[in-house]
Amino acid sequence: MQIRASGTLNLEAVKALYYFHIFKKKSPQKEMRKNFILTGVAVVVAVFAFLLSDSMDLPSKFLLGLVVGLVACVVLLAVLLFAMPKYQYNALEKMKDAVNNFAFYDDSIHIVLSAQEYNGETDMQYSMIFKVGETKRYFFIYQNKTQVFVVDKSTFADNEHQQVAQRLQAVLGEKYVLCDY
Repeated sequence: MQIRASGTLNLEAVKALYYFHIFKKKSPQKEMRKNFILTGVAVVVAVFAFLLSDSMDLPSKFLLGLVVGLVACVVLLAVLLFAMPKYQYNALEKMKDAVNNFAFYDDSIHIVLSAQEYNGETDMQYSMIFKVGETKRYFFIYQNKTQVFVVDKSTFADNEHQQVAQRLQAVLGEKYVLCDY
């Protein structure tokens, strides 16, 4: 078997990888919506409770602190979910928009890296892969806990990505994480 594909380390791929780390198998859109709604409801309840209290006694000060804390949580959540992927992408510096070309074989992957100042090739046995995450759009192939190759599934011919997924699942077992988003 020789199946070719590629992946570009662009902002969209970094964002997808970041969400994969945070949400694991859960849908990022559903989880973000749920977190914002729950936090928003908590803020509204705390504001109403504060407005309904008669004076600035200890419970009222607690409610005011709760409102401020919840608003801070919403801001922090927004920063983590929307600003951090862009920050991580910008931190890539010379690896931004690096293109990896992959050739998948029966028991290994041949990877050719083309970046702004870095070029190279490597072969990786499937048995040496730390873990793989699969979303509807990407494969995230972890060489170790911190080094990840991003494979864009739209770059496979026909439905060859299914053959690669089956082979990786067979070799990796529980280290293969299939996401439904």
